[in-house]
Amino acid sequence: MTCSRDGLGAKDKQIPIVYRVIKCLFAVVIVVILFINVAFYWLDYKGTRRTWQIIDNPILLPISICLVGAIFAIVYKAKFKFKRFSADAVFIVASLLFLILQVFLVRQYYFETAWDAATVRDSAINIVNGDSPDPDWWPDYYDVNPNNRTIVSLFTVVIRVMSVLTVDDPNFGLVLFQCGISWMTGVVLYFTVKRLTNSRRLACVAWLIYAVLVGLSPWVSIPYSDGVGLIIPITMIFLLTIKSQRSLVRMLKWLALGGLGYLSLQIKPQTTIMFMAILIVVGLGIIVDKIRNGQPIFIIQRIINVTALVGGICLVMIPIKLINDTLVPIEVDRNLPITHYLMMGMNSETDGIYSGDDVWFISLDGVYKEGDGSNPPSRVVTTDEIADRNIEELINRLKEMGIVGTVKLLVRKSLVNFNDGAFAWSGEGNFYWSVEPPSSELAQSIREIFYIPDKGNGVTSTRSKYKYFQTIEQGIWLAVLFFSIFSVLGHKKSRVIVSMMLGVIGLIVYEMLFEARARYIYTYVPIFILLAVFGLAKVACMMRQRRGC
Repeated sequence: MTCSRDGLGAKDKQIPIVYRVIKCLFAVVIVVILFINVAFYWLDYKGTRRTWQIIDNPILLPISICLVGAIFAIVYKAKFKFKRFSADAVFIVASLLFLILQVFLVRQYYFETAWDAATVRDSAINIVNGDSPDPDWWPDYYDVNPNNRTIVSLFTVVIRVMSVLTVDDPNFGLVLFQCGISWMTGVVLYFTVKRLTNSRRLACVAWLIYAVLVGLSPWVSIPYSDGVGLIIPITMIFLLTIKSQRSLVRMLKWLALGGLGYLSLQIKPQTTIMFMAILIVVGLGIIVDKIRNGQPIFIIQRIINVTALVGGICLVMIPIKLINDTLVPIEVDRNLPITHYLMMGMNSETDGIYSGDDVWFISLDGVYKEGDGSNPPSRVVTTDEIADRNIEELINRLKEMGIVGTVKLLVRKSLVNFNDGAFAWSGEGNFYWSVEPPSSELAQSIREIFYIPDKGNGVTSTRSKYKYFQTIEQGIWLAVLFFSIFSVLGHKKSRVIVSMMLGVIGLIVYEMLFEARARYIYTYVPIFILLAVFGLAKVACMMRQRRGC
């Protein structure tokens, strides 16, 4: 199998300069992140997982590079022969078997957590039972956080469907739903890699990395926007790979992209960055074609595509708004503005992680006495008032930190966001809120792998195996970051590759400026894996060329 057949051997001579700039920026950003992970992993920062790693990053990174490279070489050189079934059919069966394993494992260790995940879960259950969706601990939660209404509406439907399927435990029904999304994400990743490279072997490598880093991730057991939004960015990229001369197919492609774009904003706002990146890269490509070849910008097919894009947004927006307004009605002009998350991201005391003080005392300023949602509201604070107070506090924080202090904060935020291969598992408030006793010794053994030792979950530090799980996940994540750097080297399908890179750059900038948490990177892990596989293949290609193969 040659490099050119994989679609990985093309040179960058015909790639627009703006695409090259995006590639260079991507490489620089990932190199800086890796450097910080290796050189400053020892820093004291919020949410650190150093306690649970048995091998530090400077040693773990080269070990992981070698292991992932070896797995790549084994799969890439393997000879698969299927006489009666296609390779894709065999993959689907294998992925379904892995789904069964995933469900079995999750069934042994899933539990009820607290924080926002509990709020949306309980609100959906309340609606199904005919009660108010408003949580007792924060009566106007959805007025302030309206973006979570769509998750509540979706979970309401899921619980009802699962009930029809005789799954009586609503929490486990939601977990099963997220297992299904995790499985579908892996399938979409496989076929996206296959479409881009014409190589089933590369697709298998991508899926194997995904199975360990995401498929075995315990985050699948927490019903929330992270697990639901996992499928959105990679599906956008899959749609972008669809090429057809048929006008109807193109129209449906942009219709679907428009619908996903709006849905991403409602499910997990960070995933909307990928939608914006696609529009920017495609738009730049059209402008470059106009300048280079004199092609007209406005042609009938493009007008149809734009119309389909807007139509897709409307087709999703209208029913979502109607359903949300019916199931989870809210007061307008009460939501936390984007300035709130920027101000919270510049909190040096918390390293940009969620701060209750920033919500209650700075953004809401006494809506609830003593910062406790059990008391009635003293007055209504509007979004404009919150924004003004956020900006004032943000300016004060930047002045107090100065340039040096701000740089130090950004280094710690980089570690918070990108130095955790388990993506801040167990890092949220009152995480192990309600854990049922294990049903068997096997269940207890499985919990000892996925649970951080905690009095609330029944796993002691002496019996816990979590340190091994954390180290494996961290190693694979570091290797994914490393190999993704080489994805900047030439590709025939640069528009798709550059869209992913710009989306990742946008995500990184977003997380460095706004509220920080490794969990917010989780939905983009399939994109990182896809880029890493391209990088792996390019490294292998260069090595074969140097050997004269």
